[in-house]
Amino acid sequence: MKLIYIDEAGATGIRADPAQPMHLLAAVLLDESRVRPIEDDLRTLGYKHFGAKSGDTNFEFRGYDIYHGKGYFAGMKAADRIALVHEILGVIEKHQVSIGYVAVDKAKSRAGLHPHQLAFLLLVERIEDWLMKENALGLIIADENEDIEQRLTDDLEIFKTENTRFGLRPTKIDHVVDSIHFVQSKNNRLIQLADIVAAATYRGLRTDEELRSRFLNDPDPTLRPPNLHFSAWTKRFASQKQHANRELWDRLRSRCAFMKTFPQ
Repeated sequence: MKLIYIDEAGATGIRADPAQPMHLLAAVLLDESRVRPIEDDLRTLGYKHFGAKSGDTNFEFRGYDIYHGKGYFAGMKAADRIALVHEILGVIEKHQVSIGYVAVDKAKSRAGLHPHQLAFLLLVERIEDWLMKENALGLIIADENEDIEQRLTDDLEIFKTENTRFGLRPTKIDHVVDSIHFVQSKNNRLIQLADIVAAATYRGLRTDEELRSRFLNDPDPTLRPPNLHFSAWTKRFASQKQHANRELWDRLRSRCAFMKTFPQ
């Protein structure tokens, strides 16, 4: 049995927001046998950095709080918070966990669906592909989202009995079992892992998009292609924060079983 833990980033509603133009769903994909060892490693990591506080009811590894120095992560230096995310990604690499994501460009989408609903549809299609390749059944576990939980549950039932009824590749979902299981992130370390993946992926994609736009429109023609490669330009002109975002995303990208941006 495969378990698929999903969480979101960039969720600011239906309309595009200049600060959050994309809605992203990330998935952590793993065999059930990996769950306990990953839980143990994340528990150990929490105790390493926060001691007995990591056992508090409300303690969790939360992407927003880590990136912005909020909650339990208030007072940590930015470099230490980045290092913590690298340690968490190290758990993914250690246990050879796969990830995947779907990002919806809210400004460009004309699908007529809520961005979360559309991202879920596209994500489930790719989860079905992955499960077929793995010759396995899978169970989806998601972070609580009261606004759209029932809609996603109803959609999955349609996808399983009919198909996704969207785009050029309507897909019948045959390898996902049961309904979606919604849990509170503070009670589930694998959902916390999915939250970190979603946050790092979102920031990595946004950073790459911003840098490529600047690169292609650099006023100095000698600093644009074909005279200079993007990687060389980035080393010279990206900020420290942008470098940090790209380093984290580069580690995650190597674990991607699938990636999709809509529309594209």
